[in-house]
Amino acid sequence: MTGNTENALVVRMEATLARFERQMRRGRQVARETSTGIERDFANIERRIGRSTARSAQGLTGVMNVSRQSRFVLQNSIAQFGDMAVQLEQGTAMSRVLGQQLPQLAGGFGALVGALGTVVRLLGV
Repeated sequence: MTGNTENALVVRMEATLARFERQMRRGRQVARETSTGIERDFANIERRIGRSTARSAQGLTGVMNVSRQSRFVLQNSIAQFGDMAVQLEQGTAMSRVLGQQLPQLAGGFGALVGALGTVVRLLGV
């Protein structure tokens, strides 16, 4: 009887071992497929980042190539809008803020707009 019990245990252990080995093979296969998928995803992300970086560099080059006059206009506009914000925050009336800042803002855009700024200043807007 002991021999039969031992044989039955050995058969069960062998079946369990065979099932475990199948599960391990399947686990390795899933890990391999997942690893390949992750590598493919990273390669795609790397390509997209490269393209995005190239576009960003191209855009920055365009910004850096702004002429001296354009740079002045941009800096002047930023300063005027900042002044407007400070004046409004201090409670200055909108009409007074616009009357003071719009001519200066417009003046930075050149002679034509500067003339319009003078007209606005004379009208007292």
